[in-house]
Amino acid sequence: MSVFANEVFVEFVVSGRDLDCKAIQAIFENIVPDKLVSRGDRHPAGYPYPEGMWLLSTRHQFNEKEENVNEHIRLLCNILGVYRDKLLGYIKNHRGLSIGFHIIWMSSNLHSGSGPLIEADCIQSIASFGAELVVDSYIKTI
Repeated sequence: MSVFANEVFVEFVVSGRDLDCKAIQAIFENIVPDKLVSRGDRHPAGYPYPEGMWLLSTRHQFNEKEENVNEHIRLLCNILGVYRDKLLGYIKNHRGLSIGFHIIWMSSNLHSGSGPLIEADCIQSIASFGAELVVDSYIKTI
């Protein structure tokens, strides 16, 4: 296991079939999401999105390439932490919505046991949002 990859970023996603994008954006105030779609909006490939999504990514958040996955998680938690209780209150009253942290992990040396090592403080932070954790691992060709 490793905390480093050739390329890594993390996405914080609030999603659901009946997601009210305006209500979620109001919770996060002046934070500009990387993606904001409503159910039925058209994907660039032409099909309709099956659910709404509010997404904030670390993909372009660092001045220099940051390969430690935990730093990406910490950054999102630091940005969004002040809104956590308000978000959880909203989620509690609106069934069918979910929160997730999605790790996109790309490595040129991908093999069994070479995925990301998530440190304890990051696991606790993700859990404090009641969030799911998804890890997508890809082989990165050089």
